[in-house]
Amino acid sequence: MASMSDIAFLLIIFFMVASVFIIKDGLHLVLPDKQRKPVIIASKNVITIEMFDDGTITYDEKEIAGNEIEEKLQSAFSENEKIFVLLRVSKKVKYSDTVTVIDMVKFAGIKRLSIRMM
Repeated sequence: MASMSDIAFLLIIFFMVASVFIIKDGLHLVLPDKQRKPVIIASKNVITIEMFDDGTITYDEKEIAGNEIEEKLQSAFSENEKIFVLLRVSKKVKYSDTVTVIDMVKFAGIKRLSIRMM
């Protein structure tokens, strides 16, 4: 019985060393550099999206349905390519809902995104 456990541990160690580790894609975000000066952005180039605890979402202080965000962002991006999205998220909003909105921003073609907690 003791030799069986030795063989089992050796097999476990072998497969841990010999196997390839799979790295899953996550959110690819560029974090701000502490050495650089803050960038000042004109208010006309900022779109603010707020997500509240009760599930409501506002787009520039107007309530909006979640499925309308992407098309509004696409139209805003086609008019002005310097668009910057400020995503303000309440602490009790589900992580999956936040990721969905981040995906909508990325699918709209906008690369400048800032996330703030409320």
